[in-house]
Amino acid sequence: MNQRTRAFTLIELLVVISIIALLISLLLPSLGRVRQTGRDILCKSNMRQIGIITQIYLNDFDETFFERRNWMRWIPLELVQYADELTSAGMTEFIDPTQVGGSTGRPGRPGSGGPVTNDDGETAFWGVPYARHAQISRAIFACPAARDSDPAGAAQPGGNNDGYFMDGHRFSVYGQNNWAGAKPGTGIVTPARPGQRMFGGNGYGGQNWVGNRLSNIRNPSELIFAQDSFEANLEGNGDIPAPGAGGFTQWTHLQTREYFRHMGRGNVLWVDGNVRSVGEFDEWKLRWYGEPPSPRPGRP
Repeated sequence: MNQRTRAFTLIELLVVISIIALLISLLLPSLGRVRQTGRDILCKSNMRQIGIITQIYLNDFDETFFERRNWMRWIPLELVQYADELTSAGMTEFIDPTQVGGSTGRPGRPGSGGPVTNDDGETAFWGVPYARHAQISRAIFACPAARDSDPAGAAQPGGNNDGYFMDGHRFSVYGQNNWAGAKPGTGIVTPARPGQRMFGGNGYGGQNWVGNRLSNIRNPSELIFAQDSFEANLEGNGDIPAPGAGGFTQWTHLQTREYFRHMGRGNVLWVDGNVRSVGEFDEWKLRWYGEPPSPRPGRP
């Protein structure tokens, strides 16, 4: 006897499709959170590695931090014309952060047109001296959750950055703590004393600044070295989240979001090498940037 195969009715098919769609809608947010958590873990790993190479630098330079730089370049000017150098995460031929002015006299690559002019060291990203000294790539300075950085949209031939964000500027998404209100011996950089050696122009607020010594810092676990940010050089002129520092007067909401790109939290590398995150609505303390605490009543 022939048996007829029973087919799904339209209603049954729609019910199955609805169940599948419901399961997908329930799973997608979870998968999104997993991706965000993964990016957060990678970012913290990057920061820990930055802390390690910074310690290598400090060990070899009398425990003295490199003085700040206010620009965002990784590579020498003669390499800008090569797109592969701009986009390569693994490159290690960086700008000389101690270079001050003028042509290096070095020939360019074959077919590049002869001698080239190297950028001044003043244009170097703050991470260059540490990565250069440790002879590692710049890949650890690219947060996987970052989507924009300053001035990612201002790239121009021979300009002061390494191209648009996805071309190379994604390696400049961590900001160094260069709090301009720091007093001598309190921050990562500190006002220079008369006759103190400098690599070149590093003026701000009518003063010259130099790298501080690690031994001068009283509480390294409570002083920020670098953090998730939109800007590479955090001076406190409307570019850090601590109350009393002017808020985020320089940036729009889309730009300040880079400070808290890990599900509303920002990762922070402290001077002692520890990495922990701080929420957007947590209390960011000005002393984390180098502002000394106010003296107690009755004390000088």
